[in-house]
Amino acid sequence: MNKVIDKLKEIDTGEIGLILFSCKEQRYDTALNSELSVPLAPAAKVAIGFCVAKWVDENTYNWEDLVNEISFNPEEGSKELYPHLQNRKSLPLREAIEVMISCHDSYVANCVVNYCGGWEKLNNSLQSYFPTINITENSRDIENRGQLNQILEIMIQIFQGYKTKPLLWIPIINGLVR
Repeated sequence: MNKVIDKLKEIDTGEIGLILFSCKEQRYDTALNSELSVPLAPAAKVAIGFCVAKWVDENTYNWEDLVNEISFNPEEGSKELYPHLQNRKSLPLREAIEVMISCHDSYVANCVVNYCGGWEKLNNSLQSYFPTINITENSRDIENRGQLNQILEIMIQIFQGYKTKPLLWIPIINGLVR
């Protein structure tokens, strides 16, 4: 692997970023351009889930709170993965987070964010942890981005959080696994 990293360093790596993290040893093995700002696309849904889990942990919201006027994006996979939810008009927050992450469902994401106070509130809270991450309603928006190292840090915190508080992080983990 070091030979690959050395070769990448030899070329112009302005658009290449790489971080290797050992889950077993809980440390970074190597990094190249870890501060590279990259589009989030569907990964933004995990960042939304992270932020909502933090709010649940602070008792601002509860996983059993109902997100009303729920809608599913017909272009995403929720029909196949969650056919039993398709005619529902509300979902518990935990289920909405799971569906949003597993299906990359932008409509559900919008419902969750609106329930929790809007995109500005979400970004303000998220940026208190990860200053370079910005999430927009449109996942293809050029402003929907974050640094590679901070995106990885969200995943590490979710992974580590699940080991100590599984009930807090289970909606995100279920969405990732599904």
